[in-house]
Amino acid sequence: MFDTRKTGKKIATLRKEKNMTQMELADEMGVSYQAVSNWERGNSMPDIGKLPQLALVLGCSIDEILGESKETKLVEHLIQGTEREYIEETDTGADVITQVAPLVKPEQTKEMVQTVIEKEEKKEQDEGKEESAKKSKFSIKELIELAPYLEEEYLDKLVEQIDVDTNLKELIGIATFLADYTLDKLVERINLEKGGKGIVGLAPFLSDEALDTLIERAMKQGELQDYTGLYPFLSDKTLHKLAEPMMKNGNATSLKKILPFL
Repeated sequence: MFDTRKTGKKIATLRKEKNMTQMELADEMGVSYQAVSNWERGNSMPDIGKLPQLALVLGCSIDEILGESKETKLVEHLIQGTEREYIEETDTGADVITQVAPLVKPEQTKEMVQTVIEKEEKKEQDEGKEESAKKSKFSIKELIELAPYLEEEYLDKLVEQIDVDTNLKELIGIATFLADYTLDKLVERINLEKGGKGIVGLAPFLSDEALDTLIERAMKQGELQDYTGLYPFLSDKTLHKLAEPMMKNGNATSLKKILPFL
């Protein structure tokens, strides 16, 4: 993310060089005095739509305010409306988009991400890798960084494409941004490959139906030992279904683990 403190310090320096007060700069920018104060303290960044005006008022370039970087170049192209062409012609990826995303609207972030996807798909097709075009072009770590800036529906679509060898623990970082049914489907896919170990951390985000399905399958396959951490999150109906055979078989060890939740 842009260093808001450095940016704020630069705005303050440029303002003082113009012999302007914070109130005068606020009036010129059409914002509140508090907004300018927050910029200079590094508590927030100017809206991307305000950057050209701010540069004009302070008599500088956007580069001088934000610093020279790939992120600044992308911001400049966003202002000009040429971000798609810039992304297509450069190696701009999720790392750069993530830094810029806090400054733009979710729809703009989506369009930048989609441009990266289309660029990668075209590259793969040109190299004869058409089958891989359906796979996610982003790792789960990259999607975790992008999650706060993407609409839920679009993020769900991206997450559904990730490989099933994803570490279950990594999903915790993105779970709060996903629709319940998307996380349920993803855990179902991963669980079929890996079994129940590691799924406990995701339990608070899964639906009752998904948890019940996991337990019922584990019962049939005799793998309940991997799922005991899910007991606090199960419905009464499923807990009773689990406890009945334990009582009938006199399985005191297993029953002891489930008793606190009955």
